[in-house]
Amino acid sequence: MAAFKPDSEETPKTPRSTDEDTFLFMGTRIPLPPEPGKQTKMRESPQALPSTGPTTGSASGKSEILLSSKSSFDLEPLSQSSKTSASSRTFLLGAGLLLIAATVFFVWHRFGSTEAGMFQAAKAGQLVVPPGASAFDLYQRLKAGGLSPETRDRMRTEVLPKLTSAGEALLKKLYDGADLAEPEQEQLIRIYEWAADVDGQNAALRARRAYAVAYRAASRKADAEALASLREAFQSDSQWALPFRDVARLYARAGNYPNAEYFYQQTLQLAPRWALPALELAKLALEHKRLAEAELAFRRAIEADPTSPAPWSQLGFLYELQMRKVEAEAAYERALQLAGQKAFPDFNTDVIRARLEKIR
Repeated sequence: MAAFKPDSEETPKTPRSTDEDTFLFMGTRIPLPPEPGKQTKMRESPQALPSTGPTTGSASGKSEILLSSKSSFDLEPLSQSSKTSASSRTFLLGAGLLLIAATVFFVWHRFGSTEAGMFQAAKAGQLVVPPGASAFDLYQRLKAGGLSPETRDRMRTEVLPKLTSAGEALLKKLYDGADLAEPEQEQLIRIYEWAADVDGQNAALRARRAYAVAYRAASRKADAEALASLREAFQSDSQWALPFRDVARLYARAGNYPNAEYFYQQTLQLAPRWALPALELAKLALEHKRLAEAELAFRRAIEADPTSPAPWSQLGFLYELQMRKVEAEAAYERALQLAGQKAFPDFNTDVIRARLEKIR
């Protein structure tokens, strides 16, 4: 018969737990699962022990519960957390590489592409010259591949004002009575070809593009081609006087005085303060012995620009032809007076003085 054991010698109800069997997590010790070999051995050991009564069974049961509790602890959440962290790092790495690629593309697009070169050349004032490397040439290459709405908007904002200013500077020479050299003619064509492309709805720009082509054709004596382009110009902008004046010049060169006179009159109606067409009409009338019409046109030129000596000198010559010496002398003196107040490169004062001395 088994000996009776006192309560003091009874097996401890709580299994022993050491620091090796736990880990500290946020201030709490959590049991770790046993190694595979130990787990199997612990599960088998209660079966090998003889039954020693209620006390032994109770201890064995509690050990089994503890063992089960240890075995059921799972590190899967930590594993998932680790995987999530790795995925986050991969995502951040990919996002960083994408950002770098986008930055490189932006820098290249802004400073190294054909489009960037075009805007840089335009900013530097190389709008249409030198040929082959100008902003216009780069625009032609870019245009062949298609233009984005953003590029067109940027050209309207940054390039179009420069084109308009450059074109008007060349046209001013024509308003002042000068002729454009051949390189300037090519520049005028390129300027307004580009400008009309940028703003295709602008009738004034379309008119100037057609006029540029007409002016070059007229300078090459291709009058039929010039006349067709000039008609296109004033059909696009019927309030622009310059094409009407050039049509008049073409008819004058052809010896067609009635048509020339008609288009000069149209020019003066559109630009009454422009003295040049009035002076040209007066000279044309004088050549065709239409002295009364010539006098009216000279007077009209004087009214349009009272500071110019040219109409007065031409009017003095007309009076001289008519033997109106007093009026001729007064007209010549007025011409010399105005020439002394302002420099006029094309006005020869020596010729006027000689004519004045002749009639005195």
